[in-house]
This record gives sequence, C-alpha cells and structure tokens, in this order.
Amino acid sequence: MKNTFTILLLLAGVLFVYSCRPEEPFHKGSAFPKTSDAVTLASAGEAKDVTMGVGISYERFMNNATYAEIAAQEFKNVTFGYHMKHGAIVGDDGSLNFLATDALVAAVQAKGLGIYGHTLVWHQNNNGNFLRSIAGGGGQQEFTNILSNGDFEIDASGWAIWNGDKTQDLFCNNPAYVYEGNGCMQFVNASDNPGSQWKGQINKPFDLPVVEGHVYQVTFFMRCLSGTGSGRCSTSGNAHYQGDFEVSADYKKITWEFTAAGGETGLSFDLGAKANTYFIDNVKVIDTQEVFEDPNAAVDLIPNGTFEADASGWTILNGDKTQSLYCTDAAFVYKGNGSMQFVNATDNPGSQWKGQIKTSFNGPIIPGDTYLLSFYVRCASGTGSGRCSTTGNPQYQGDFEVTTDYKKITWEITGKEGEDGLCFDMGAVANTYYFDEIKLVNQTDPSNGTVINNEIPNGTFEVDAGGWSIFNGDKTQNLFCTDPAYIYEGNGSLQFVNASDNPGSQWKGQINTPFVSSMLTEGEDYVLSFYIRCKSGSGSGRCSTTGSAHYQGDFDVTTDYKKIKWEFAADGGETGLCFDLGAVANTYYIDNVELKLKSLDSGDDGEIGEEVIESLDAAMNDWITGMVTKYKGAVAAWDVVNEPMADGNSGMRTSATDDRASEGDIFYWQDYLGRDYAVKAFEYAHAADPDALLFINDYNLEYNPAKLDSLLAFISEVQAKLDANGNGARIDGIGTQMHTSYMAYAGIAPMFEKLAATGLLIKVTELEVKLNTGKNTGYLLTDHDKDFQGAMYEYIMDCYLKFVPAQQRYGFTVWGIHDTESWVNEPQKGIYYYPLLWDDQFAKKPAYYALMKALGVAPEDEMSE
Repeated sequence: MKNTFTILLLLAGVLFVYSCRPEEPFHKGSAFPKTSDAVTLASAGEAKDVTMGVGISYERFMNNATYAEIAAQEFKNVTFGYHMKHGAIVGDDGSLNFLATDALVAAVQAKGLGIYGHTLVWHQNNNGNFLRSIAGGGGQQEFTNILSNGDFEIDASGWAIWNGDKTQDLFCNNPAYVYEGNGCMQFVNASDNPGSQWKGQINKPFDLPVVEGHVYQVTFFMRCLSGTGSGRCSTSGNAHYQGDFEVSADYKKITWEFTAAGGETGLSFDLGAKANTYFIDNVKVIDTQEVFEDPNAAVDLIPNGTFEADASGWTILNGDKTQSLYCTDAAFVYKGNGSMQFVNATDNPGSQWKGQIKTSFNGPIIPGDTYLLSFYVRCASGTGSGRCSTTGNPQYQGDFEVTTDYKKITWEITGKEGEDGLCFDMGAVANTYYFDEIKLVNQTDPSNGTVINNEIPNGTFEVDAGGWSIFNGDKTQNLFCTDPAYIYEGNGSLQFVNASDNPGSQWKGQINTPFVSSMLTEGEDYVLSFYIRCKSGSGSGRCSTTGSAHYQGDFDVTTDYKKIKWEFAADGGETGLCFDLGAVANTYYIDNVELKLKSLDSGDDGEIGEEVIESLDAAMNDWITGMVTKYKGAVAAWDVVNEPMADGNSGMRTSATDDRASEGDIFYWQDYLGRDYAVKAFEYAHAADPDALLFINDYNLEYNPAKLDSLLAFISEVQAKLDANGNGARIDGIGTQMHTSYMAYAGIAPMFEKLAATGLLIKVTELEVKLNTGKNTGYLLTDHDKDFQGAMYEYIMDCYLKFVPAQQRYGFTVWGIHDTESWVNEPQKGIYYYPLLWDDQFAKKPAYYALMKALGVAPEDEMSE
C-alpha cells in the first residue's frame, strides 16, 4: 500500500506540472477513473467541438468485427493507413485500381463513419516503379517477386491443391486460355459451395520470408471457362483474406494488398464458391517497401553510423566507460530511431582525448586516396567542443564548436597506411554530446586515382561561410545565412548584400574563394554549377576567376532558386572563383557551389528536362484528379501534402536532405517539380473537388521548433503563390502527426499556440504515445506506466482545447485502436511500445479514460449518483 501511495504521489506531481489546467485529485486511487460506456469518445468530443478520429487498417476493419465496432462506436471518422495512397491505387502502367479501396470505403460508410483522405502527395508509399519510369535517370527498379513460377512457362510445379479434386493437372498450354507466354494454371472446381471459397483451394509457398509491417501487393490475371465465377486470395501461415471478386470469361487483372504480420508463408487461390474452370497467369507477390541497394553508391567505412537499433561497434576509450552510448529520445535524434550520446563530465581544456569514443573501419583505408567524413552533432545545453581523429596512423582534425542545434561537420583526409578507425574526441568541454548520420567515404575514382573533388572548399555552407571573402562591397556584412526561406538545401547558404545599382560594373559587388588546388590544370575543361536566388524583384550576376581571369556572361536572378552552369577551359593560372553581383542592388543567396573537371562531370547538365517535368506534373494531376474525383462526397477533407519539411534544421525535404535514394516505394516529387510541387498538388485537389478541405501534414513539430517554423514559412509561401494564381485553391488546415512518447512534454503547448496563430484549421492526425522508450525486450506493461501514458494523452487534449479555438478544431485522430496493431512496434526484435487506447484484448486502458477526463466526462460513479 505504501508503494502504491508513493507512485500515485509521483504521478500526481507529473500531472500537476504538465497539465494545461489545474488537476483534480485522483479518484479512488486511480488517475483516470472509468466513465460510463454510454458516453463515447465521439460524443464527448462533439460536446467540445472536437471530431474524434482513428487510423484503421484494411485487414482488421474488414475481418475483425470487434475492431470495426470500436471504430464505429467510439469515433466519428477514420483515416486509412494505406489504401488511399499512391502505391495502393496506381499500377505500373499508371492506371488507377480502386477495387480494394472501394470495398473499404463501402464498409466504413455502412458503419456511418466519415473519411479523412490520406494522403495525396508523399515521398513514401508510392508506385515508385511507375514514377521512375517517367523520370528516367534514376532507373526503374524491378521489385522481387517472392513467388516463383507465377508465369507457368513450363509447368505448374510448386503449386499444390489443398482442397478439391487433387488428381487434376494444374498446367494448361492451350493458347485459347493462356494470357501470355507458353502456359497458365488451370483449376476445375466441380461444385457450387456458396460462402465456402476454401473448398476449392490451390497454394504455393513464398520463396522469401515476408517483412513484418511491410505492405505486399499481389497481382495476377484470371478468367473462367464460361459464364461467371468467383474467387478470392488468402495467405497461409498468418491468414489474410481478400474480399470475393467476380471472374468472367475475359482475362482481367486483379490486385490485392495486405500488411504482413511476419508469419505469412504462402499464397492461396480460393475458388470453391462457384463451379467453373479457372485460368490464372502472371502471378506476382512483391514487397512494395522493398529497399534496393544502389550499385553505384560509395562504400561507407563506418559500420554503424545511423544508430537505428543501437550503438554497437562503438567503444569508450577515455571517460566514463559505464555509460550507455545509445539514445532514443526523439528530441536528441537527428534522423530515424536513435543517435549516439556521450557524456563528458568535466572540463579538460586542451585535452580533447580525455573524453573519447571509437569505432573501427569496416574496410581498409587506401593510402593516398581522399576520404570525406561527415556527421551531425549537437550538445544538450550551452556550447561544447570536439574534434575527430583517426587511430592506427593518427590524423587530427581542428576543434569544432558544438551547439544545441544539430549541425553537419565534414573533414577531408588523405588516407595513410595503418589507419584503422575513427575517434570522436570530446573531452575539452563538459557536456552531453549527440551524434547521428556518420559517414566516411572514399572520394577518389579508383579507375585513375583522380580525386572527384569539388575545387570549391566550402560550397554547401552547412556550418558557416568560411573560406569566402568580400573583395568589393560592404566588407562588414555577414556572408552566412541560416534562414530556411533562403536556403536551397541543408543548413545554410551564402548571402551577399549589394546596396546600390552599378550598371555594367558587376565587379563592384564581389565575393571570392580560392580553389582547393593552388591552380587549375592547364588545358582541362572545368564545369562550375551553383544555385542562386535574390530576396525580391530581380537581380543580375556573373562569375569570374582570379589569377588567369575568365568572365561568364551576365545571368538574371529571380526570387526562385535556379541552377546556373558555366564551362571554361583552364590555362593553368586560375586561383579562385568570384561571384560578381554589383550591377543590380539586391540581397543574393547562393548554395551548392561546385567546380569539377568536365571529364569527371556526369555529362548530365544537372537540369531535369522539360519533358520529364511535364510528364511528372501530368502524372501528379492524373493521380490527384482521379483520386479526389472518385471519392468526392465520401471524403470531406484531404491530406494533400504530407511531410514536406526535412528534419534537423529543416528546409524542404528532398532526396538530398533525407540521404535516401528513390527506390522501392520512395519517390520525391519535389526533386523534379521543385518547391512548387505543393502548389500544384493543392491546385489539382481543389479543381477536382472545390468543396473539400485541404490540409498539409507533418511530424515532429512538437519536438523541433525549427521544423515547425519552416513548415509555417512554407505554408505562407505556398498560399501566396496560390493566391497569385487566382484559381481559388487554398490551404485550409494543418495536420500535426504527434508520434510522441510519454514524457516528451516540452514543445507541445508552444506548437499548438503557433499553429493556432495561423488562423487555419488544426488537426491532430496520427497520435500515439509510446511507452518502453528504452526499447527493452521483454518489457511488461505496468499500471504505473499506463497512468503516465494517460497523463500525456490528457495533456495533449488539454493543450488542444486550450490553445486551438473551437472554430479551428478540425479533429483529433489516434493512430490505431489496440496496441497490437501499432506501426511503431518492432516485433521482430521483441520490442513493443503499447502506445494506443485499447490493449491487445480490446480492453480500454487508462489512456482512454484520460481523454474522456480531458473532454470533461464525469467518472461513472458520479454520473450514477
């Protein structure tokens, strides 16, 4: 009893500190007393002008009556986890297949539920094959078919009859019944068995294990001998069942998707309901989230630099060796699931080595080759200091400053015989340091030993504008810009203010950097490329070289970043690059400056062809128009643009900011259509359904103030362009996903305040609250933790009600019903987070009653008095 009382006192303290409103005493020993079953989340929310919603999966809603009934009774609307995304609808030829989505829409509407459309434009869950076939360049990736012999070119080997006449031959080579190639599979179901498709069943095991949580797509062509038939697909092992489909005497393509639970072992065709002879061809089962390796990618010599599962491979050489190097607190993770942390407890000026962590390279260093180390680092508070060094045959980097914002650090070294590992030396200044996305790659072309370098020593401006100086103009100005609105990519850009017009005298505003090489190579052709914009109106610029002078022709500059290229032949005396920006008064911003030998240039001019842009623009229009038109009336609001902002110090998300290639289901529309991809998406959605409400949605807004500010700036930018275009398109609301944990309170109230200040509709779109943030296997859910989780749910709803005016509240969606289904679980590792409102047996958890409490619902015993 004493322990229980102590726990409750601690919890009461937490609730008092973090609540948006004064807390009431615990009721009968529980922080969140039960409420009457007569009051639901839906009715309680309605009383507070909050539409309660829930994320659902196709398989569970269609096949689990308890699950579907909870959704129908407790919520007003649903968001489909997958079945309204590009990858679920768009085929490899660009055609739209609504079969499965139609079935789910009908089932949801039959329960009286509304639908929030999710999502039209995202960089994930696309049919990447189709989009890459348009984009070219990146190459069309071929998904692995995990089911062999689905083309039946020789026989039907591997397929077995589980139910029905087991003596029949499954192979057919009659051209009249073959869809494509030399053969097909045939199956004779001799009798009608209404409602019992399983009574005629053929199966084949998968050749590869499925990946738990991944969405698999089954496609095939089917016909019957005469009249009409009926069929469905199912999986063996962990069973999923497709809805019945009709079969005719003409071949048609059938598509079915299921989300793997991890134990699926094979595919079955269930054809027992209607007597007929069935013909099947071109059967494929693919993982739509398959990750493809880039055969041209440079080898990373850091064995574990992303810390997705742990900090294995890293050891403490000096400092407190008992500490854990692994961090999963999202506030200190740059990207993904984790980061590396190191606590240096004491100041040791001039002795960085006194706090030292190391990893060994996973491959040999080639003496004389040039290597580039890159990583992101921050500290817990104030400022810190660090450096890198190598082991074996050591080299030492100069000290770098560390702040509470992640920044990218790079270090270029020439490989030495015997170098075998990397150290972070963090002993000089006491602090807690966090590292993420550590990479070491060889920058040298193995075919000729030439460094594929950039002659510009600092052309990305990730940390500062070091190396650049002002030759002519105001020499007191700061050349470094960190405002995301003026950065093309990454953390910073180069800025230069030219205060006065000087027609014909570009040199009167001039900034310079020396080349990496003392002089360029005589007789070689070089290619310079960079991105440039100005602050307002239009400007003008040119490039030139110092030493042996070359002058580029003048180019126009606008308020949109554009890529400029300049090619010149070196005579061997060139020593540096100048941007000459003195002709027209403006503030200029420059990013991603690169100068390389033409022979080492890709040969591609770096610009995406107009034909590709137009084709992808048309593909986006077709997709959005088709989807929104199809479900006009059924879907009242759409998540139009999802996750547009990068992590870290933010800016727009692209393949470069994510360090992820366009592969599998990943495709970055913005890589091709630029910042206006969002403008186009909202215009196409509005044109298809002028009455629909249109939202932009992102995550970690409560953790990352820079990302929140970047999103708000981006929304203003997009809306200004929509207004200028004058076709009535608009951004109606902002979605904040809120994938959070039970102790991450700090940024929630400020986030809601900033969001509400926009005047737009505000929707919580994908809320769950994780427990077990230490990622412990064998973690057992305790009453103590349940109450702490409930406190967070209550706090989030309290803040939503307090800071978002009633007229701006568009909804509050919990991302799933019961703990088992949550996407954040890692069952393959034995890690579970128990983040939702119902437990595995569909019993209400304290988190459920916490939301009821926040919505003002009285405890059950008080209602009955």
